[in-house]
Amino acid sequence: MVGAAGCGPRRRRSRRLGRVVRPLGGDRNRPGPGSTAEGQTPAGATTLPNTAGQSAYQGPCPPNGTGTHRYRFTLYQLPNGYQLPGGLAGVQAAQTIAGAATAQAQLVGAFGG
Repeated sequence: MVGAAGCGPRRRRSRRLGRVVRPLGGDRNRPGPGSTAEGQTPAGATTLPNTAGQSAYQGPCPPNGTGTHRYRFTLYQLPNGYQLPGGLAGVQAAQTIAGAATAQAQLVGAFGG
């Protein structure tokens, strides 16, 4: 199966992790100018490998003709001073972060159709 233009071959997955960034830091109420510019990781943050093994954002790219796909973007609040154990990536990191979270917010978007 080939995905939308520029996506290349795509295996079907029930869950795909697009990006894990830790920590966002800075002013928690107002990110600085350009701190989330396209293709940029916020200053002081690290992008961990996603389910494709890339340390970058992998955006929505459903295969052509497969209808509307839902994407969940989750932001976790972690305790002050929280340190993610070293060596974790992708799904393991996301599960560890979710388990340590004191709160979370989620945005669900639709793509395709």
